[in-house]
Amino acid sequence: MDRTNFICYDKDENSRLVINSLQTETVKFIYEKFLEGYSPESIAKYLNENEISGWTGKANWYPSAIQKMLQNEKYKDDALLQKTYTIIF
Repeated sequence: MDRTNFICYDKDENSRLVINSLQTETVKFIYEKFLEGYSPESIAKYLNENEISGWTGKANWYPSAIQKMLQNEKYKDDALLQKTYTIIF
């Protein structure tokens, strides 16, 4: 069973990732608040107090989850597809 889940993505009937536009707004909010200087702790507190759900469908946010999201190359649009390479002379 595949347990890979990302906020703002769902899987269709063929297990392909599709964008969840409601959750996309949450991801944008998290990045906007972080860039404004808010800590992962304060962002998680706000999301929980305002009952904004995550990928589980529940408002159960942790600062560590916010921090991981902020560092995730997929959300930052900074993915490197080829992690290593060999130089041939």
